[in-house]
Amino acid sequence: METKRNEKRKWSRKKKRLLLIVPALLALIGAAVYTVFIKPNQSEEKWVYLETMVEEGDIKVGVTESGSLDYGITSQMYDLDLSTDLDDEDDEDDEDDEEVLKYLRVEDVYVVTGQRIAEGDKILKFTDKSIEAVRRKLTSAKTEAEVALEEAQSDYNISAISAKETYDLNKEKASNAELVYQYSSQILQNQILENQTEILRLQAEIENYTGKIEEAQEEYEDALEDYDEAAAILEEVGTENWHVTINYESQYLQAKNEKEQAKTNLDNIYNTIEEDQKKILELQKEVEEGSAALQVEILEAKNESSLSSITGNVAEETYQASLESLQTKIDDAQEELDMLADKLADFEAFVGNGTIYAEGSGIVTEVGFETGDTLETNGVIVAFAEENEMTITVDVSQEDIISLAVGDPVEIEFAAYEGEIYSGNITSITTTNTSSGSVTVSYPVKVSVNGDTSALYGGMSAEVVFITEEHEDTLYVSKKAITKQDDKTYVTVKQDSEYVLQEVETGMSNTTSTEILSGLSAGDTVYIVSRVNEDSESEEDKSGEESMQDTFHSAEPDENGGGMPDMQGNGMPNGGGQFGGNGMGGMPMSGGIR
Repeated sequence: METKRNEKRKWSRKKKRLLLIVPALLALIGAAVYTVFIKPNQSEEKWVYLETMVEEGDIKVGVTESGSLDYGITSQMYDLDLSTDLDDEDDEDDEDDEEVLKYLRVEDVYVVTGQRIAEGDKILKFTDKSIEAVRRKLTSAKTEAEVALEEAQSDYNISAISAKETYDLNKEKASNAELVYQYSSQILQNQILENQTEILRLQAEIENYTGKIEEAQEEYEDALEDYDEAAAILEEVGTENWHVTINYESQYLQAKNEKEQAKTNLDNIYNTIEEDQKKILELQKEVEEGSAALQVEILEAKNESSLSSITGNVAEETYQASLESLQTKIDDAQEELDMLADKLADFEAFVGNGTIYAEGSGIVTEVGFETGDTLETNGVIVAFAEENEMTITVDVSQEDIISLAVGDPVEIEFAAYEGEIYSGNITSITTTNTSSGSVTVSYPVKVSVNGDTSALYGGMSAEVVFITEEHEDTLYVSKKAITKQDDKTYVTVKQDSEYVLQEVETGMSNTTSTEILSGLSAGDTVYIVSRVNEDSESEEDKSGEESMQDTFHSAEPDENGGGMPDMQGNGMPNGGGQFGGNGMGGMPMSGGIR
């Protein structure tokens, strides 16, 4: 009995579970059927019209490449030479004195790396104590150099007077030796001159006969040819007809005589030239012997000259050497003074009021010294990237590089300043490609950034547009407003309450706009058409115009008019307004897109 009641309770519980599960399954199946089959059929497509204007201006087509901004770095240097001879003296006298200053010392630094500076801004300041110490050191060294120069000039004046007196005394004695030398060498010089004159005459005669060799050679060859011809004829005639033989034999003998005479003339020319050359050699030998003899005569004359004349010649050399040595001391002293004067002038020009100022504008990339540093060696004071020397280098493919040239304008947009266009120009095109091992060959192109660049920083990424074609003062509309059907181009316009397609003639296009050659006027309103369903429209109503804009972009028509109604309005739902006789729903949107 108890068992039956337990079984009854179990069945009752199972029954309740079934009653709960069945409705849940039915609800789930219903939801699935609604989602898969019913809801899509309830969604209704609509056409949306975004209003845009026909604009007038410039339209450009170009090549776009990416790159990053590079700066031109200017370094402001410390390059003074403050060394003097006093430095060594100070080292010996003040080895333990740490307060002895021989170089400039930095009191304060006003800039840091990354800071933007303008021309005339403070960079750093030197301590007054170090400035005065260096000035005093340079001034003292310059004064000592002035004293050294005066001493050298005084020594020159005193020593020059004494040397001049010795020189004048011995110069007269030396003149006698000169007379002896001139007399003893005159005869030999005359003989040498005669021989040289004869050599010149013989050389002229050789030159004359040499000019006749070619003519005599030709005469000899002509005579030899006539002789050979006459000999051949005589041999051919023979002795059968003695009358003929005598005649040709006479011609043969005459040709032989002419040949021998021409040969003699040619030999005479060669013999004359050979004899003249022998004479020249003999005369040249005499000239050489005479010159040697003249030198011997000079030596003998000098040896025989009086001791006073020798002493006079030596005195002249000694006098000149003394003057040169004295002048060298003056020149060295003057050079030392000029160098120290320049160092002092350069120091004063550099240090000024003790503060160093920026010589240009830009962003600081390096600060060479810190507070407390002593400028014992030359180096960079400050380096900064100049705003007027900003460049971008990009790689351009071989297909596009042929249309570019140095000086061409470019447009630049930095990722950090979207929508703000900078102008520039091509400054260089490298002819060596950067990708010879790859399929695509490209070449580095450097462009300058013009205008106000104060907001730019090194390394910024940028898009560079190389303008390859530009039409000025032309009409254009948004590229999204263009529809193509059957090889014709249209735009959507509104006539009364209807949207219709109007044929237009187009020109070039870029990524955003298309040129209008005919069919529209500046200021005309056209429409960019997109197709959405009710669900999308509901979302647009919730999220506002920005959401509608996103929906429009996703429904952009293709070049063949895909997604757009055809000329008869096929595929469009019925609604307010007519398009080619069929109903077309949707509402226009305002707002232009370029």
